[in-house]
Amino acid sequence: MKQKQKFELTKAIKDYFKITPFMPIMQWIEENISLAEDVSSERDVPDFSQYPYQVEILKTWEDMNLRKKVVVMACEQMGKSTMWIYGLLYRFIYDPCQSLVCYPSDSKCTETNLTKIQPLIKHIQGLKEEMAKPRSYRADRYKFSNLISYFQGSGSKIVSKSCKIVVRR
Repeated sequence: MKQKQKFELTKAIKDYFKITPFMPIMQWIEENISLAEDVSSERDVPDFSQYPYQVEILKTWEDMNLRKKVVVMACEQMGKSTMWIYGLLYRFIYDPCQSLVCYPSDSKCTETNLTKIQPLIKHIQGLKEEMAKPRSYRADRYKFSNLISYFQGSGSKIVSKSCKIVVRR
């Protein structure tokens, strides 16, 4: 009887504080990323068998303590955007902070945000609830209760932003 009460108390605390048990990024992707709304995807779930090199790069997002620069250079349609999008969403959950995604133009940022990131967020517990709140997102930023992420083209307005995570395209 006491064990059941202890479990219920622990669950109530986790639910109240919205504590998400930590999991490695590959497991998190497997359990949280749905490609069902992505018209360009052949599958409903990510499949790394075609691009196994992505796994090592994605695992760099797990280390929340070290400052690092990861440069990914590859030809078109090799999953470069997929890697930073999955990594950024993973950090939204496990290391919420201020972040910036910088593209050469505002229109490209807006397009990526609306067509690639928002459909994924709709399937991720915690982020989905944040999106439902009023004024939590626009085409150029997410402003959730514990993070802000900007999506902007390169220009003078990004110079004033100090961010823990910066993705440059």
